[in-house]
Amino acid sequence: MLFLRASYAQQLPSGRTLTLEYDIERFVCPELLWNPSLDPGIQTSTLNKHPGHWTMYPHADCACETSLQAAILKSLSLCDPFLQEDLIARVVCCGVLTSLPGFKERLYREVQKSTPQHVVGVEILPKSLHAAFTGATMYAQGLRESVWISRDDYDRHGPAIVHSKCF
Repeated sequence: MLFLRASYAQQLPSGRTLTLEYDIERFVCPELLWNPSLDPGIQTSTLNKHPGHWTMYPHADCACETSLQAAILKSLSLCDPFLQEDLIARVVCCGVLTSLPGFKERLYREVQKSTPQHVVGVEILPKSLHAAFTGATMYAQGLRESVWISRDDYDRHGPAIVHSKCF
């Protein structure tokens, strides 16, 4: 028998213990990554006219109607056709969602199901919680000299410096 109910206890800095009780939502919430049509907000939306696009609906800010695997395949389809086979063989994921149990295996299955003719590879970055921030930091450091505008530069050249450095 499958038991859906579980609890999670966390010690707070004040010394009190916060206990969360949860049931089927621990399975349904992550499932929205793979099958967004399970979200009742998408089905009740009055603005739901364009599948695959962000849509506003009454009881929340927005809903994504595109599954994770569809978003990956769409991104790959926009890349150079000569690179697509290599890119799909090297899908790299980072962020807190990658810590979900079975995330890597499920992503592999979902992408492979959509593209059986390709070899799919999925990797999760170690310490992936901060990987996006680390990557953005490394990228920004490379732009420091060419794009960043110091107060001194702005005072010397005025607003025109923005156009000369950024466009």
